[in-house]
Amino acid sequence: MNSPSVKNRLMRQGFTLVELLVAMALVSILAVMVTVALNSAQQDARLARTRSLVQRIDEILQYKMEEYKTRKLPVQLPQSSTTVEMTVPPVEVSRVRMMMMRDLMRMEMPDRRSDLVNYVPSTPVAMGPMNIRAIVNRTDSAGAALGAIATSIAWTTPSKFANYIRRLPSDFDDWTAEHESSECLYLILSTTTLNGVSALDLISPANVTDLDDDNMPEIVDPWGNPISWVRWPAGSPSSVVTKAGEDEFDLLNSDWGYGPASGISPSFSLRPLVMSPGLDGELGVVTTQFPTTPYAQMMWPVSDTDGKPRPVSGSSYPYIDPFNRQVSEALPGAVISEDSIADNVLSYDL
Repeated sequence: MNSPSVKNRLMRQGFTLVELLVAMALVSILAVMVTVALNSAQQDARLARTRSLVQRIDEILQYKMEEYKTRKLPVQLPQSSTTVEMTVPPVEVSRVRMMMMRDLMRMEMPDRRSDLVNYVPSTPVAMGPMNIRAIVNRTDSAGAALGAIATSIAWTTPSKFANYIRRLPSDFDDWTAEHESSECLYLILSTTTLNGVSALDLISPANVTDLDDDNMPEIVDPWGNPISWVRWPAGSPSSVVTKAGEDEFDLLNSDWGYGPASGISPSFSLRPLVMSPGLDGELGVVTTQFPTTPYAQMMWPVSDTDGKPRPVSGSSYPYIDPFNRQVSEALPGAVISEDSIADNVLSYDL
């Protein structure tokens, strides 16, 4: 006959319900801890890869921007005739070159669709070189002043711009503000060569995809969000150089922002801003141009009553203004909200 102690041992060969529940709870807690740790590690790894990607793209864009400082331009100023002497002040020569340089950047380094095409549904029109005009002084053969006039400067379409237009999809209806900056970035990288190597080869294939199925790929971060960029982030506090005269592309202060009219700030140094939305997929920076007037269709001044300086009274001139000084809305590069920008990865912060 079994003793009571033997019976108890036989009855205790299994776990009680309470013990099973405690064990399951411990396993669940451990599983959650491991999952959280793995997820945190994955997010840290994605953040590190995103920083590396943003920095790599920023370096490529900075390299291209530096090239513009020594770029030769086909500036052909008007010639004098036997009856009229044409005089172009040095500051005006500098302004014409500055305007051509801005227009080249707009065409060769687009950050929005309107830099490439004037979009009308089903009938996009290529936004080629703008009609740059030089202000020249005239005198007759006797030396009497004939007054200043504005004359157009002819120049050709850059080959890279023509290449972009050929590569654009025929259907522009699917282009969206959310993806257009990243799609323009893809165009730039796919046509840029560094030391014989395509810039696109420096980007992992995992970071190139067509999110919106419009036959124009985007550059995306490890979370799958489009990488955006702003060529002229005039609204970013980090981009502003308050000291006048520090615009590398306007060494003679020829920008009309240096005019006598009140409320006009001079030009300043700008450098590209590259951005990833981060984990939440929400950008906290303005990327679109306000108002919707394309850079290539900007005029100076915008009206005859706005108080802006002008070289010849009563006239307006095609004038790309990266600083958007003739509008009052939020500028590209401006912070939308501190909450939405908190997890953004910005090239300015690297």
